[in-house]
Amino acid sequence: MYKKGVMKMESQRLYQQFRRTVEKSAWILILLIFIIEVIVAVLMINEQLLDVNQTPLEYSLSYVVLPTLINMECAAVYHYIEFKTTFSESKKNYFLILVFNTFCLSTSLVHNALPLISLSFILPIFLSAIFGNKRMTDRSFWLSFISYIITSSVGIYYTKQLTTMVYLNYTAGAILVCAGYLIAKNTIIYQKKNHDVLISFNERQKIMIEELKKDSLTQLYNHQTFYNELNEQIQKTRLNHQPLVLAIIDIDDFKRVNDTFGHVKGDKVLLELSNLMKAYKQDNMMLARYGGEEFCILFENTQLHDAYSFMEKMRLDFSHIEFAEMPSTRITFSVGLVELTSDADNAVSLVEKADLAMYQSKKEGKNKITVYQENSA
Repeated sequence: MYKKGVMKMESQRLYQQFRRTVEKSAWILILLIFIIEVIVAVLMINEQLLDVNQTPLEYSLSYVVLPTLINMECAAVYHYIEFKTTFSESKKNYFLILVFNTFCLSTSLVHNALPLISLSFILPIFLSAIFGNKRMTDRSFWLSFISYIITSSVGIYYTKQLTTMVYLNYTAGAILVCAGYLIAKNTIIYQKKNHDVLISFNERQKIMIEELKKDSLTQLYNHQTFYNELNEQIQKTRLNHQPLVLAIIDIDDFKRVNDTFGHVKGDKVLLELSNLMKAYKQDNMMLARYGGEEFCILFENTQLHDAYSFMEKMRLDFSHIEFAEMPSTRITFSVGLVELTSDADNAVSLVEKADLAMYQSKKEGKNKITVYQENSA
């Protein structure tokens, strides 16, 4: 759930950047359209191509000033919506499509004698595809198609000589708008499939990376991962001034178990201990198989006496486990506990101290816990 929330926020941030980039492009487009319309107006006036009843001022107002003002007003309204309102990201996306559709509509109505300009209605459809929302693209298509029908009807109405070619041009335009919609919709479908493939690949990669961090038999973290985590926790502990305790666990007389009952039975003992550790695990603990019959528990933000009580309960519970394949055999473990106190300690030295405490437990009869003491080293 957290990952989905983060992905959604990142997606909204990217869409916001895209919208604001497109808005800048819209202002540039307005300027270019204005320049082109001024050039066309100058040519029309100089070549005396205006209608008999139309003055240069009327032409300039109708074909240059009015469409430019409409486009600028639309862009200004969108700018206000984007930066000054609390509308949802989805609504802002729709407003962007609406603004570009309005651009296309005003330009096409003003220059209805040029059917090619009506093909600009494909632009809002393609723009909607960027947001990856099929419903938005459907609505954008119908808005663009209806707008195209309106501008085409106006163009046909004002065309002095209606020929078969004129009708074919407008029909071809309608077909191209539909084709643009189909391309946009298929692009969304492809994007979604591609996105799903990437997500699936990333999830599989994460699983593989996580598996590489674990011991294949017990599924506890392995030797290398343990050291990486221990180094990080030492730095974190010193930064936050929190306690850190390390426990090294070693199964007593494990070689005798393997020699007497075989390695398969020995693996069952290892699994039984790892399962017990998992059952006892709390959020502030890291479990690892150090190697062979040695295991580690790293206690974050835990006092030494609390870690001792925890290990004592686990030690007693493990010593009472009965192995059906090994009758009359009591299996135990010894523990060495050490707390991070010295600023000179690193991961290696901390493990060495826990090992020394664990070996002291072995010397004193096994099946016990020894806390490392500096003055006893």
